[in-house]
Amino acid sequence: MKKIQLWAEGYVATGQSSDATFHGEFEAYNIKDAVQLFKDSLTDEHSIKCVDVENLTFWGCRFFDNATDARKSFG
Repeated sequence: MKKIQLWAEGYVATGQSSDATFHGEFEAYNIKDAVQLFKDSLTDEHSIKCVDVENLTFWGCRFFDNATDARKSFG
């Protein structure tokens, strides 16, 4: 296991936008496991439903294990 930082890429859609978002650091074997741990840490039912562990997305934004890759799309 190793410490994996979990970042979601930024977005621009329907008049809204956001830079890349840091969601925490998780002790996991790989990014998929880290995404599952992130999902398990959420309490809001709607947000939980928006985490796709298989496709590694949150609200449609891709997860990355570093800020540089997460910021490539929309900062």
